[in-house]
Amino acid sequence: MKSIIFGTLYLISFFCAFGDVRAADLGVQPLYFEFEKRGASKEKFEVTISAYNPTKVRFSVFKATQDITGKLNFIEAAEQDVVELKENSLTFLREGTKTIEGIIKYPKRVNKTIVYALMVEEDKGDASTGIGIMVRYAVVLKINTSNKRVFEKGKISKIGIKKIKKHLILEGLFENTTIKDYRIDSIAYIKDEAGRTVERLRLRSGSSWQKRVDESIVFPNSRIRIFGPLRKVTDPGK
Repeated sequence: MKSIIFGTLYLISFFCAFGDVRAADLGVQPLYFEFEKRGASKEKFEVTISAYNPTKVRFSVFKATQDITGKLNFIEAAEQDVVELKENSLTFLREGTKTIEGIIKYPKRVNKTIVYALMVEEDKGDASTGIGIMVRYAVVLKINTSNKRVFEKGKISKIGIKKIKKHLILEGLFENTTIKDYRIDSIAYIKDEAGRTVERLRLRSGSSWQKRVDESIVFPNSRIRIFGPLRKVTDPGK
């Protein structure tokens, strides 16, 4: 098991930072786990919750999927057969630190990577007066259920030039066809009829463009759109 103090703060969108993440009256760490089966049937994990004022904290398990922009979407898990929590809430009567314990139960005869998220949020009850901001942390639990060594494989399709608001972009779809994450750093070369390079450009997912990073992470059996702006090619087809 790997645990990385790596920030994924789930508000309206995602904010990434290294170190302990704190917002409102809570601090949560770590925010990312990787689990490898390696013959075991289950594995324990712990998340530390720091409260800076008296509060009640609740926990729920969501399943994560990746959309075509590369971002994660979370849907509450209907079944709790893989991620089991020792308790679903903690109460802080004063400032302090507590630990929530959980167990990963590796499913049998399943060879794939599954991504869950442990959602951590303050329990405000039925408060309905005034305007407030609900802060929710997503502790990502990435679980590889295969004991076999897997080599990444992927494919690119639907490569083409598209015009958006008078600007040309080169875009395509990248699909990860394996049970492991595929980390891609894509560079495309545009050549003329003589084989000379006209333009070199980097292709990123929408999420990677937003984060200003070159690498795009594609989850197992996910498909993302990668694209980049064309600056020298102004008349496609020639």
